[in-house]
Amino acid sequence: MKMGRVCLDLNYIVDMDNDEMVKHAVESLYEDLMQGVKYGNISNWIDVIEDKNATPDMIPEFLLEKENE
Repeated sequence: MKMGRVCLDLNYIVDMDNDEMVKHAVESLYEDLMQGVKYGNISNWIDVIEDKNATPDMIPEFLLEKENE
């Protein structure tokens, strides 16, 4: 079984010692996410990536339910 992650890739690089920059990035990320929902751009940020550290027991139960039907 090849394990992977389906994830939302929306991020900013920040200087963690600069509280104002971090705060601005958090606010911007929230605003970008809300705009993405509003205008239907979320799918542009969804990635499927291989994760060699993931194990089958990490798969959420709700995803396994369909498999067992």
